[in-house]
Amino acid sequence: MTTQEVGVSYCTEGRMQLVQDRKRLAGVKARLERERAVRDDLFGDR
Repeated sequence: MTTQEVGVSYCTEGRMQLVQDRKRLAGVKARLERERAVRDDLFGDR
Protein backbone atom coordinates (compact mmCIF):
# COMPACT_ATOMS: atom_id res chain seq x y z
CA MET A 1 0.00 0.00 0.00
CA THR A 2 1.21 3.50 -0.75
CA THR A 3 0.85 6.20 1.87
CA GLN A 4 -1.99 7.70 -0.16
CA GLU A 5 -3.93 4.43 -0.12
CA VAL A 6 -3.37 4.13 3.61
CA GLY A 7 -4.66 7.68 4.08
CA VAL A 8 -7.76 7.00 2.00
CA SER A 9 -8.66 3.79 3.83
CA TYR A 10 -7.99 5.50 7.16
CA CYS A 11 -10.30 8.37 6.16
CA THR A 12 -13.03 5.96 5.10
CA GLU A 13 -12.75 4.02 8.37
CA GLY A 14 -12.84 7.25 10.37
CA ARG A 15 -15.94 8.38 8.51
CA MET A 16 -17.66 5.04 9.15
CA GLN A 17 -16.81 5.36 12.83
CA LEU A 18 -18.29 8.86 12.90
CA VAL A 19 -21.50 7.64 11.28
CA GLN A 20 -21.78 4.79 13.78
CA ASP A 21 -21.14 7.14 16.70
CA ARG A 22 -23.80 9.53 15.40
CA LYS A 23 -26.31 6.68 15.00
CA ARG A 24 -25.57 5.45 18.52
CA LEU A 25 -25.99 8.98 19.92
CA ALA A 26 -29.27 9.37 18.06
CA GLY A 27 -30.45 6.04 19.46
CA VAL A 28 -29.55 7.05 23.01
CA LYS A 29 -31.34 10.39 22.62
CA ALA A 30 -34.41 8.66 21.22
CA ARG A 31 -34.46 6.21 24.13
CA LEU A 32 -34.16 9.04 26.66
CA GLU A 33 -37.01 10.90 24.97
CA ARG A 34 -39.18 7.76 25.09
CA GLU A 35 -38.40 7.15 28.75
CA ARG A 36 -39.20 10.77 29.60
CA ALA A 37 -42.49 10.50 27.72
CA VAL A 38 -43.36 7.32 29.63
CA ARG A 39 -42.52 8.98 32.95
CA ASP A 40 -44.65 11.99 32.03
CA ASP A 41 -47.54 9.63 31.23
CA LEU A 42 -47.15 7.84 34.55
CA PHE A 43 -46.65 10.84 36.82
CA GLY A 44 -48.11 13.69 34.77
CA ASP A 45 -51.58 13.39 36.30
CA ARG A 46 -50.54 14.43 39.79
